Amino acid sequence: PAPAPAPAPEPPKPVWQAGPLLGDGTVGAARLLGSQLRPAKSDKGNIPPPYPLLSAELGEQGTVVVELFIAPDGHVANAVVTRTSGYPRLDHAAQTALVRWHFAPAVQNGEPVPSRLLLPVRFRLH
Repeated sequence: PAPAPAPAPEPPKPVWQAGPLLGDGTVGAARLLGSQLRPAKSDKGNIPPPYPLLSAELGEQGTVVVELFIAPDGHVANAVVTRTSGYPRLDHAAQTALVRWHFAPAVQNGEPVPSRLLLPVRFRLH
């Protein structure tokens, strides 16, 4: 009998990474007006952007930079792609996921304030 064919190699697993913006490795909003600020912090329950299946199959990889406008109640009021990955599917996946995120809001002089955050999202195939 003929030997069984070898199993097909597994395709690379897609992953994404958010670049830490603060020294302690957490994601936080850095560009705020005024002084004596505590930056916004991302909630632990935020769901990472999914890697679009077609993008993974086509080998699309890249880094998307999304500017998040965080309201005083911590919700993301708007998410704007400020630097494209070069692949609309990756850009859309990042923007769509991040606009659903929630933050502990930035605080200035004891009061929650609006803030902005530039968040790089790297889509990479292993």
